[in-house]
Amino acid sequence: MDSFQPTIGRTLAAHAKRDPAAIAILSPGLRPLTFGELSLQIERIGAQLRAAGIGASSRVGVALPRGPEAALVSLAVSATAIMLPINPNLTAADLETEIERIKIDALIVPHSDELPTWAVRSSGLFEVARATTSFAEIALTQRSDVARKKPAGDVDEKSVSVIFRTSGTTGSAKRVPVTHQNLVEMARKMQRWLKIGPSDRSTCILPIYYNAGFKATLLVPLLIGCSVAMPATTNPNEFDQWVDELRPTWLTAAPAFLQAVLDLRMRFNADGQSQGTTVDAEFPPGVGGQAPVARRFRMAKRRGDFSQRRAERNIT
Repeated sequence: MDSFQPTIGRTLAAHAKRDPAAIAILSPGLRPLTFGELSLQIERIGAQLRAAGIGASSRVGVALPRGPEAALVSLAVSATAIMLPINPNLTAADLETEIERIKIDALIVPHSDELPTWAVRSSGLFEVARATTSFAEIALTQRSDVARKKPAGDVDEKSVSVIFRTSGTTGSAKRVPVTHQNLVEMARKMQRWLKIGPSDRSTCILPIYYNAGFKATLLVPLLIGCSVAMPATTNPNEFDQWVDELRPTWLTAAPAFLQAVLDLRMRFNADGQSQGTTVDAEFPPGVGGQAPVARRFRMAKRRGDFSQRRAERNIT
């Protein structure tokens, strides 16, 4: 039965109603976040944004590094308003230019004793408290008023949820809007194509401010009802350590990361299929096959080695 709802917030709330104790997000050092808790956190942060004057059509910049804070805040903002992910690793000058260019109504940054120069003049400035033991510690503190206050409004399937920045590899970088309907349909297709469901666990190692990082490794798995694991490190040398700890079944990563993992850990073994991690990436020519083909690798930890079963699926 199709469990998807018209918006991402309503879909996540439906999962919370169906099985509130099911794990939604795992992050080392933090108590696991359940779908019931995730839905409550999204509503709590959403209510705070609405009270500050952030409506469904407001543009909210999120400049957070990959981590549980970025995951929770990005989900809440994209369910409530229009999220514009911002790469916090840009230079201060580039960040000032980007923020001026995208015309945001509010900006969310990590908590700091001293605000960065590129953020201090922003209206609607919020800081995010860092989680140390629980996702419940992730909270917004408002530092400046929202200059362009908007009514809350209703979020529906046609509402824009996220505006992503393109890589600019085929021209100048630009922003592309994605609606709730687009995101829910992507989840429906991934569930059908890749045969993943609530028993699966995605691995979020890509930066959440990237299109694929947010959509493919965080939001879409949650919309399907999967759990999401967020390793503390993205070092390929520590791959086996966090796989043992977090027990993911699905991994989407950059080709360079996957090649490093294959070089370090993989040996073919047809027997090892019982407990696996599926790995997905667009491989360039010369790395594992011809692009654009998504290659999936089923891996199992067996006697200290990783076993691999490989299949191909053209999903373009």
